[in-house]
Amino acid sequence: MRSDAKYALIAALSLGVLLALGLFLSSPLLYTLEKDTFPSRFHDNTNVLKMQSLNSTTDVLPLMQDLLDSTGPVVLSIRINDIEQARRDLELFAKSRGSLNNLIVKLDMSASEMEEFSKSKALQQQLLTELLNSSVSLDSLENLEIRYRDQNNPDMLMSVQYEGDALRKKVQELYNQYQVETGKVTAISTKFGLDVTEEEKGLLEFGSYVQEIDRNRNQQDALNRAIDFPIRRSSQLSLLLNPESGVYGDRIECFGYYFSLYGYRIEGVPGKEVTVFLDNAPVSSTVTDELGSYRVTIPIERIPAGPHSLYAQSGTTLSDIQTLKIQPVGSATTLVVTRPNSNGDVTCTGSVTANRPVRLAPVQLVRDTTHITEVSTDARGQFKTTLRLPEGRHTIVARFSGEGFPITASESTPQVVDVSIRQMIPSVISPDTKWEIPMVIAGTLLLFIGIAWYYIRREPGRGTFDLLTRAEPTPPGTPATDLSASYVEPGADEPRAPSAGTPPPPDESLLARYARILKAEGLSAAAWVVYRQFAGRVANEMFIPKHTALTPRELSRSCIERPFCRAFSSFVSTYERVRYGGQRSVAMQEEFESRIHSTQSELEKRLP
Repeated sequence: MRSDAKYALIAALSLGVLLALGLFLSSPLLYTLEKDTFPSRFHDNTNVLKMQSLNSTTDVLPLMQDLLDSTGPVVLSIRINDIEQARRDLELFAKSRGSLNNLIVKLDMSASEMEEFSKSKALQQQLLTELLNSSVSLDSLENLEIRYRDQNNPDMLMSVQYEGDALRKKVQELYNQYQVETGKVTAISTKFGLDVTEEEKGLLEFGSYVQEIDRNRNQQDALNRAIDFPIRRSSQLSLLLNPESGVYGDRIECFGYYFSLYGYRIEGVPGKEVTVFLDNAPVSSTVTDELGSYRVTIPIERIPAGPHSLYAQSGTTLSDIQTLKIQPVGSATTLVVTRPNSNGDVTCTGSVTANRPVRLAPVQLVRDTTHITEVSTDARGQFKTTLRLPEGRHTIVARFSGEGFPITASESTPQVVDVSIRQMIPSVISPDTKWEIPMVIAGTLLLFIGIAWYYIRREPGRGTFDLLTRAEPTPPGTPATDLSASYVEPGADEPRAPSAGTPPPPDESLLARYARILKAEGLSAAAWVVYRQFAGRVANEMFIPKHTALTPRELSRSCIERPFCRAFSSFVSTYERVRYGGQRSVAMQEEFESRIHSTQSELEKRLP
């Protein structure tokens, strides 16, 4: 591009920028807070979006309404003892609350009434979850109470009754807290014009549930008085199990009371440390609450199948021994082995399940029935490891022994892996890249050709294909001198070209010149003259235009396929010891002169 055209283009661009800036000089405001909004996901004016959201019926307010309508069904499902439906309703409640929280964070409403609404809903969710768990425990205790009353077992019946009283007291406290949070939610929702009918209905259902469990307690007390159980007790520390049997993954609830006086039915003692023992080994410890009750949970994991004894101990006080029955279950072990890589490594992944994932279970990877590698499952019942296999065919099996678990042993389907040298070399061309790879190779070749072309053309006076042009023979006596005239031996301390005085006679032979230089300047300078003569003849024969850029040894290697190469290589070896090794002895001079004669004879015989 011409210089004047470049300057004209730059001037036009500068003028356009100045004109664009001039449009905003009178009003530099890019957007107004009251009128302009930017729905693009790349530009969020949070203040405008906040004002818009509070007046919108498509974002915040609908989410608030969904949360208001979610609490009533949860409490109703708990009251009618539909536990599964109550769990599903709680999950929907949690998802709606998460969506509202995300929107509040995005719109930066941390100091607004929206945040207060969200906090109250979070507390409601927590209270409803605790109410659901307490309801399940109350149902279990009522069933135990009926069984112990039918068995005429006053000791166990008393423990169950105390546990039920503690749960009823807890439910009453949950209701009081729920009532406070519902009042906050109702006040905020009414301010925004939302429908709070379901919210208020949920509070009424909660209150009705509290009254129902109190009535049930009074009925059970009246029934117990009619039976007239004795008040004497046989133990100061009680222990109950719920359930009394289970399989792997179940959780056994152990609870009971520590009574204040031995043999009398009065309130329990708080703050007493209680330890539960399984087969005479401690498994869990806790402290009694303000009513003297305690509760621990024992998960069934690494406990063998069969009956096991359970009892509680506090100091020197022991409870009655209870029997826990654990049933065995079957297991399934899986294994997947990847193809070997270039090193023969394979990745083995799998899992162990027994109706649920078996966590922290030892698994053996057995290769060819002789090599065993130990791995362990994680919290999800899965394992993963890498094995390095030698060349050949191998069979890998994953085995779970079930030792220490209430689970039967199992092993995976055998996996056969072939490792060969061909597989250990990574494949470059795949069916998906059958056209791309040749294109890449062709592009790389073109790139190298272009670089070579540029390198050759960058020297002035050189043609592109000069290297392929055969040099024309020159008259005897001149080629060696002409081809080596610019030769400079490596090394800063080397003498320059000998015979710097008068030029040599044109008909002077190589041996005569050697003798003259030897007498005038020494063996090293004379050897250099002879090498220059031989190197020029060899380079002329091998079509090497710039042989002076090569070392003597590199030049001798370039003619390795020619008949005269052996004699020339021997000459070069002796020449290097004279020229670079500094050897100047009479024996070395005789050896060098012998090499001159043999090499000259070969060159004259092979190179006419």
